[in-house]
Amino acid sequence: MHQKSLLGDHLCNHMYENDFQRRLQYYQWLINNQMDNPNFVRNILFSDESRFTNLGLFNHNNLRYWAIDNPTIIRESRYQERFGFNVWLGLLGTRIIGPIIFDGILTGERYLGFLQNQIENVLENLPLAIERNIIFQQDGAPPHNARMVRIY
Repeated sequence: MHQKSLLGDHLCNHMYENDFQRRLQYYQWLINNQMDNPNFVRNILFSDESRFTNLGLFNHNNLRYWAIDNPTIIRESRYQERFGFNVWLGLLGTRIIGPIIFDGILTGERYLGFLQNQIENVLENLPLAIERNIIFQQDGAPPHNARMVRIY
């Protein structure tokens, strides 16, 4: 069976020079809004996706390995994958939103279709007072940052 190191460039999270300042600004924004509105954080819809295959859970972005020294970590690759799907889930206050299942790999086009055609249906059972104050939080996954998604 083929194996590859998780320490390759595409699986490591890199910190950039302005990351600290951007994170500080985000936290300050969050704290200021929470002080003005004690329910502010409950209005944030935190979301994420994960890929499942016939080989089990397969999402390198959710794998984290912490060590003082540089470890040598090996994980089996997915060369024999026969089927797979992505599952999207959101957390809004104490509510679980979803799940939404995407057939195949999540692409920018599929994610845009979700935002345009499905997200409203998922949120339609929420009280209007909650729905109109939602702040949609997403991570830096490539489908979220596809040009067509950012334009939308």
